[in-house]
Amino acid sequence: MKKITLLFFILIATLFFTLPQKSFAFSGLFEPFAGKVITSFSPGVTCAGEGPIIIKPVTKSPASFYAVTPSTTRYLYKTITPGSLVVGLYLPTLSPICTTWSGVPFFAFPIIMFGSSLL
Repeated sequence: MKKITLLFFILIATLFFTLPQKSFAFSGLFEPFAGKVITSFSPGVTCAGEGPIIIKPVTKSPASFYAVTPSTTRYLYKTITPGSLVVGLYLPTLSPICTTWSGVPFFAFPIIMFGSSLL
């Protein structure tokens, strides 16, 4: 009985310590992006968080509009400013998460988590 209890404890401890904290981020659902921020706002477009931002990508991510949502996890410097470098994960489907001043939906890639430089 002690061997079974010990094996069960070792199995649970191994699973607990080997699973990443943000296991959803590594599931293949999200795509990485990185690049230099060209703009951090667009006149006439409003998002719930920050943005939309445009980056000059250095990875396979598209040069498109990205938006920081209220549920986005932020690391390092919490704001995205033009000229800074940014790296993170985004959902690779365009979503109507922003609106124009006239109320028309504006499509952007939602950022799931990011970190930015201080520039």
